[in-house]
Amino acid sequence: MNTQTSTVDLAQFDRLFESAETAARPSFEDSVPDGEYRVAVEQAELTVARSSGNPMLAWRLRILDGAQAGRLVFKNRAITERTIPWVKEELVKCGLKLERLSELSGHIHTLPGKELRIAKRSRDGNTNVYFQWSGPRAVESDDDLPF
Repeated sequence: MNTQTSTVDLAQFDRLFESAETAARPSFEDSVPDGEYRVAVEQAELTVARSSGNPMLAWRLRILDGAQAGRLVFKNRAITERTIPWVKEELVKCGLKLERLSELSGHIHTLPGKELRIAKRSRDGNTNVYFQWSGPRAVESDDDLPF
């Protein structure tokens, strides 16, 4: 038992504590609604999933325009034998083509700033974020238009 906590005087905070509201926690309703968004990768990090201990790629994506502009969407992708095809697809859609996954740590710093479109879908209390494409789409030339 820590006996030092009894010597800490918190009386100076009593008035503030009495009138303070509890900190609001974001609820599920506060999350970004399902839809398609143009985003920029704000952060991509290799980490370890707390629940399974598997390596994981954690994405933080910033919405660039529309009603949800400036809000964040988070995506975690555990890296297992089963998820390798999705990991590879997501990296390719961000413009990162690797020969070996072990090269990712040397290239992960290139991901922030990459723009792509995502689709956010929720069902039965679970949310998935799908990477759709990277960067601007190819524009057809006027010669290809029928009119």
